[in-house]
Amino acid sequence: MTYSRGDETLSVEWGTDEANWTQLVGLREHDLLVAFGLATAAPEGAGAAPTNGLMSRMGSRYQQADGMRESDLSVMFLLAAGTSLLILLIMAAFGYGTSSVSNSVQIAVDGPEKSTTVGSLVINRPYQFVTVTARTTDFTNRWVDLDYSLVDRQTQQSIEASGTVEYYAGRDSDGDWTEGSHQTVTKFAGVPRGTYDIVVDTSAHSWTDGTSYQSASSPWSAPEAVSVYIKADAGGLIWSNYFALLFGLFGLPGLIAWYRSRGED
Repeated sequence: MTYSRGDETLSVEWGTDEANWTQLVGLREHDLLVAFGLATAAPEGAGAAPTNGLMSRMGSRYQQADGMRESDLSVMFLLAAGTSLLILLIMAAFGYGTSSVSNSVQIAVDGPEKSTTVGSLVINRPYQFVTVTARTTDFTNRWVDLDYSLVDRQTQQSIEASGTVEYYAGRDSDGDWTEGSHQTVTKFAGVPRGTYDIVVDTSAHSWTDGTSYQSASSPWSAPEAVSVYIKADAGGLIWSNYFALLFGLFGLPGLIAWYRSRGED
C-alpha cells in the first residue's frame, strides 16, 4: 500500500510477522550535487548555489536511467560505420579478381544438351570465390539451363553449381507483363588454390501459353539457336553477407535510438 502527499511518499509491505514502512522524501538538486561531491555546500543561511539542472551537471560523469550516456549512442554509430567500412575494404581486397576466362556457345532451342569448356582458371589464394556470369542474346519466352563444373586439373575433383537464364513476356487481363533477365550470376565460395577447367553443360528451351508474344525485333517462330556468353572470374563479393553485417552493426544502436525517440514523444 502506498500513500503520497506532495513530494513525499510512504509505502508499507506486510510479511508473515512484520511490516516494513518506507518513506521517500524529495531532495533539492543542490543537496544531491553536494552529496556526490559535484558542488560545495552553501554557507548557513545562504540560498542554494545556482545550478544548470541535475542531468546537465551529471550527464558527463554518470549514466542516465537507461544505463547509457547520451554520447554513447553516437559512439556506437561511429564504431558501426567505421567497422562496416573496414570490412568493405577487406572484402574488396580479398574479392578482387586475379584471373578470368570467357567463351561463347551456341545452343539449339529444344535441342540436345551441349558441353563446353570455357577455359582454365588459376586460383592463387588458399581459398577464393569464383564468379561465373552468363549473358544471352535478346530472346523472349526462352530459358537456358547452365550446369557448371570446376574440375581441379591435379585431383580431377569437381565443384558443381547451376544457373538459369530466363526471360518471359505475355499479356493477360491486367495487361502486358515481363519476368526474368537475360543475365545470371553464379558464385562458388571457398574454392581451394589450384588450376581449374571451367566446364558448362547447356540446354535451351522454349515456352508459350498461347497468349505470350515475341518482342517486336524477334520473329514469332523460335530461333534456331541461342548464343550464351560465359565469363568466369577468380574473385567476387557476396553482398548478402555484407548487408547482414550492416544489419547486425547498426541494429542495436538503431533500436536504442528508436526507443529513445518514442520516449520523447
